[in-house]
Amino acid sequence: MAALVPAIEAQALSKRFVLRHNRGASLKVLFLGLLDKGHREVLEEFWALRDVSLSIARGDSIALVGRNGSGKSTFLKLIAGIHRPTGGRLLVARQARVGTMIELGVGFHPDLNGTENVFLNAAIHGLSREAIDAIYPAIVEYSGLRHFMDVPLKNYSSGMHMRLGFAIAANMNPDILLLDEIFAVGDEDFQKQCMKTMAQFTAEGRTLVFVSHSAASVRAMCRRVCLLDHGRLLFDGGVEEGLAEYQRLIAGSSDSPAEPPAIAPHSPEAAAAVVDWDARTGEWALAFLKRQGLQPHHRVLEITCGASGSEELARYAGPSRYQHWEINSPAFSPLHPFDIALASPLLSRISLNVVARSLATAVRAMDPAGRIYAAWIDHADASDITDVPPFAYPFELVAGIAGALDLGASRVEDAAHPAGESVLLLERA
Repeated sequence: MAALVPAIEAQALSKRFVLRHNRGASLKVLFLGLLDKGHREVLEEFWALRDVSLSIARGDSIALVGRNGSGKSTFLKLIAGIHRPTGGRLLVARQARVGTMIELGVGFHPDLNGTENVFLNAAIHGLSREAIDAIYPAIVEYSGLRHFMDVPLKNYSSGMHMRLGFAIAANMNPDILLLDEIFAVGDEDFQKQCMKTMAQFTAEGRTLVFVSHSAASVRAMCRRVCLLDHGRLLFDGGVEEGLAEYQRLIAGSSDSPAEPPAIAPHSPEAAAAVVDWDARTGEWALAFLKRQGLQPHHRVLEITCGASGSEELARYAGPSRYQHWEINSPAFSPLHPFDIALASPLLSRISLNVVARSLATAVRAMDPAGRIYAAWIDHADASDITDVPPFAYPFELVAGIAGALDLGASRVEDAAHPAGESVLLLERA
């Protein structure tokens, strides 16, 4: 029996990022750094992947699972050529066409319109002008954006942006398709269309690498699961066995206290404030929501990432009106529609595609008059978003994702968050 030909092969693959803390470009900040250690820039190494060896055969459909920050999206970006390895080797089959849908913004320019971005994105993937002309009508039809193709991309909602990106990836006839589960921000009909396309893709024997937290999607799309944690490959095998290992990993860490962010999002004072992160956040959560009008009859949802829920908030609302969702858990089953949701710590610990997916899931359990309060690190420079925590996003970017879910976004001034993070309010537009 002939050996399967690999489409992708990772050999002791590693990727390191250098995190810059207390970075400042102004002359004043640089001068203060000479006088005060608190203002000096500090460099920290973060290994997103460590010695990962993995072979993916042609026609294989593989799911990458793991907690947020485990290296899944970084692995996709290495395959796509967005990042270069720090160590080891990554081999991709010669002349294989790679289609990607990894995160919003990759391969697009906000000042170009939809049509121009189709040609730009497809050209980046190696298609000729004639080839793009041939598939352009199918892309427009698939995306459902016929009346918006002459509109600049910066005026698209996140959902429209995602539609265009997936339509290009689906119609490029790729040999390898890389998908992060960002299409969860789309409406239900488009999600079904995406799933149908993926099923057809795997049935035709093409190679699929799929990052997902959804066990149902993994079972439907994939024949193999690879579990990553802290950048290392823990499991490579069958779907059910891999999902079981993932659940055991989550269960084993659920009782462990969450680590506070290693560095301050804004200042040395904020770094000291998060040493007793869980306790102070719990106290803050109840006091903050009371200032926003929380009443004993309200149904409350608390959303966290790598942290326990607020005991104070749970006691106030009572067991019949309070629910805690830790997004690293494999599934979320709402007990009832919530009136008020609080997400903290969350956005500073998850990547942009997980932000979109988490908000989409929460909105489905939201009362029509409900509200979501989310803490996040407000950062004005959209070009400076990194692949590693702590994540910082411009308000306009988070508001754009909210807009795709028919939510309006506004800043909350009365926050006093223990880690110095900003807070925004999301509610029905």
